Amino acid sequence: MIYPTASNAALVFLKSQPTREQFLRRAGVRQNTYAAELVLNLYDDIFVHSKNLREEYLKYYKIEYPKFSEFADTFSSVPDSVMPKIDRYFQLYELIIHVCVPSYLEEDAGAETLGRLLRTKLSK
Repeated sequence: MIYPTASNAALVFLKSQPTREQFLRRAGVRQNTYAAELVLNLYDDIFVHSKNLREEYLKYYKIEYPKFSEFADTFSSVPDSVMPKIDRYFQLYELIIHVCVPSYLEEDAGAETLGRLLRTKLSK
């Protein structure tokens, strides 16, 4: 699931992280092309340069915040509609990341593309 939080940001819940090759296949581009370079830059933005909230919570914040939802809300302004679900999602999803979404993915078509690349749904 992808939940927009603040402008240009979202919480992304995934069962696992796709490999770079899977990400390229999902995008429908061949390796060693300009398109592949662009898609891999997006991959790095999502999986390398973003914060893994699940990992940070378990490593540093579990004592301070008894519930993951409290920590996530402090960090990323979780929408009210998501708050009741977030602790359950913490149990279900291995990867919970806070990602800055590039402006070209904010529109409906871009959000749909991002959902397809991540193999998840965008929640509005």
